[in-house]
Amino acid sequence: MIQALINRFLRHRHFWRHATFDELSQIYISSFFRMMAFSLVGIFIPLFLYDLNYSLGAIFGFYVAYFAARSLTHLPAGLLVARIGPKHSMIVSFLLQLVSSVIFLTLPDFAWPLWVVALIFAAANSLFFTAYHVDFSKVKHSEHGGKEMGFASIVQRIGGAIGPVIGGVLATVFGPQYIFLAMILLLLIALGPLLTSPEPIRVRQKIRFRNIRLRSITRDLVSFTGLTISHQLSVSLWPLYLGIFALGANAYLKLGALSSVGFVVSIFTAYAIGKIVDKKRGRSLLRISAMSDVFIQLVKPFVNTLPFAFVVNTAGDSTAVAMRISFQKGMYDAADDQPGNRIVYITLLETAGSVVKTIIWVALLLVGYAVSFEIAIIVGFVVAALSNFLTVSERFKGL
Repeated sequence: MIQALINRFLRHRHFWRHATFDELSQIYISSFFRMMAFSLVGIFIPLFLYDLNYSLGAIFGFYVAYFAARSLTHLPAGLLVARIGPKHSMIVSFLLQLVSSVIFLTLPDFAWPLWVVALIFAAANSLFFTAYHVDFSKVKHSEHGGKEMGFASIVQRIGGAIGPVIGGVLATVFGPQYIFLAMILLLLIALGPLLTSPEPIRVRQKIRFRNIRLRSITRDLVSFTGLTISHQLSVSLWPLYLGIFALGANAYLKLGALSSVGFVVSIFTAYAIGKIVDKKRGRSLLRISAMSDVFIQLVKPFVNTLPFAFVVNTAGDSTAVAMRISFQKGMYDAADDQPGNRIVYITLLETAGSVVKTIIWVALLLVGYAVSFEIAIIVGFVVAALSNFLTVSERFKGL
């Protein structure tokens, strides 16, 4: 049903590339269910750990371990993508994600060490994002990549709009650990499209990191790192701040509603943004949205009511989707300019981002112990705001 809907809206606009479009539609469908699965739990993970009586220091330590593990697993992820292809690598990542979901589900009963949870969760995400970027950058159309990314964002955000409400209800009625059970079911569904699709690249490749001069992609590394810092700190610190310091009772339900409304609003802007990017106005859009996000991040520490949180969260989701679509259009075009080195390029970007985020989380952990963790969260918002200036340092030819 979902694939038929995608075909109805997009196939006639891409009649010159039916085979490739089939590959894209499978990415869209799998992304829909994966995004729904992750939106069920993503914003709730820090609050879930907090409700299990883990201290804020332990939660910050979880993110240190998570990004340290990601820093070390991107290289093996890139090697695996080269060996078996991005689609099969995404299947492996989903299986790892299933394992991490089971561990989260049983965490209240078995009290698994958080570093074990972080390691498996990190390996799954390192493999998925490396494979996803390689896959999409390969099959997207050079002239209509913005529209395709816009539609991918719409599909993901429809799933993202449904997930938080369901997750909030499940967490409130049955208990927060049961959101991971729902995640397991959705991840199993998301595996389906990947099992029936071919690999878009040659498998059993040998990748050589010396083929890319780091100096030639320095701006790409810096700007990608800035984008991921802003996004990740928002995803982790914002729900933690709201759940502990701003929303009061029924935090899961309120967070779910906040997230769903933000996703719904951003759905209406995603496809329009994709068309703007295809008209070579992506750089202007990236700068406007990045500077808007600076203001949004700096306002977050002053949020103390639910209506105020709705406004800030909705504005933040809209600027985030604008930044991501415009930036990724430039990044994917840059990957096309690395013949034979696409996997190396993506792996280097992901590794650089994770290394810097590890350092940031270590610094925030030290601030938390030295001053207070509320101050550490506020410092995180400031860092997220400043990271946008790194994002706009890009010089992608495709924008």
